[in-house]
Amino acid sequence: MKNLLCFAVDRLHRNFIGAYGNTWIRTPGLDRLAYQATVFDQHVLESPHPHKVLATIWTGRHPLEECPGSPCLPEILGGREIHTVLITDEPSILDPEFSNRFERYILLTHPEPTQPVEEISQTYLANIFAQCTAVLGEQPQPFCAWIVLRGLGGPWDAPLELREQYADEGDPPPYSAVEPPNLRFSKEDDPDILLAILQAYAAQVTVLDSCFEAFWEWLSGVGWAPETGLLFLSLRGFPLGEHGWIGKEGPQLYSEVLHTPLMLYLPERAPAAQRVLSLVEPADLFPTILQLFDLGSDIPRLQVAANLFPLLTEEGESVRNRVFVLDEDGSQAMRTVYWYFRNTEPPELYIKPEDFWDFNNVANRCSDVVEAMQQLIVQDREALRNQSWDPLAELDPSIATRPE
Repeated sequence: MKNLLCFAVDRLHRNFIGAYGNTWIRTPGLDRLAYQATVFDQHVLESPHPHKVLATIWTGRHPLEECPGSPCLPEILGGREIHTVLITDEPSILDPEFSNRFERYILLTHPEPTQPVEEISQTYLANIFAQCTAVLGEQPQPFCAWIVLRGLGGPWDAPLELREQYADEGDPPPYSAVEPPNLRFSKEDDPDILLAILQAYAAQVTVLDSCFEAFWEWLSGVGWAPETGLLFLSLRGFPLGEHGWIGKEGPQLYSEVLHTPLMLYLPERAPAAQRVLSLVEPADLFPTILQLFDLGSDIPRLQVAANLFPLLTEEGESVRNRVFVLDEDGSQAMRTVYWYFRNTEPPELYIKPEDFWDFNNVANRCSDVVEAMQQLIVQDREALRNQSWDPLAELDPSIATRPE
């Protein structure tokens, strides 16, 4: 593989992609990618904030690690004469400490829409994708290009007609505003409010998928396509009423935000049509990307990040047994293979992967697991600070075994 395209899209809810089980919305573009790629089913973010997620990918370091001057992915690649470019339409979700280390940094701009458009080709995303292809068409090789987009966190300007396609007879009119909604929503509220927003969100996912499908068609026609891999992930999901909120200000440490899609297409393996059920996190992409460029010898000593190559070649092997989640306000959570624990008061505990959206809190019935999780969080915080964290450290039996 000579080149790598990395798409990082904000606010794309995992449950709205066909390859991840959605049957309501057609997503042929992303489904086509999934058929030819490796799909990671258990990709969990270490942080609900995009700049933190990108920092972990580009350094292989957990947000809690204090490693000033750590080697950075674009610098390592640049030192090996691999061109790096960062393309984005939203600088606020980037950390300048890392964005300035790319060889090229390109800010895409387009007027903010004030109302829904008539055609998908007129949408904000369609214009941004068109600008991406123009930039990439002139990109020197070999390269690693990061395309970081607002995605579903940007304007919802999908045509009204497209929104109405997701409404059944008797449904309320779809949400028609361009600004993404941000409001409290509980079981006592009118369900039509949520239904109207779901229709609009589905239409916006369709717009994204259509744009990606057009990009994929463009990519298949360029000369360097046979030597180019593609990574696709969401930087965080979009709360849609699962835990009392619709929009960006909802509770951050739940699966609708943290459990996001991740797909990796490698031309020499296509069509892979492979699903990985093992637990992975964004930091794992740092050594994996270096390995993709045959730079395994350049991978620095890392305590959190695990190279995903074994999962691409050996079915069933695990590279980690937990993901430690940290919010900027100090909130903490821990995801293991069989459990998701929110270190709150009172504590919350969910069985995984069965309780997909964290609805059935079993903390009161599993006090031994809660205690073990609380101890694990304390131990992991200390280990991360002391540079002694092990992604496959032996866990307490109550955590490591499947609940009955």
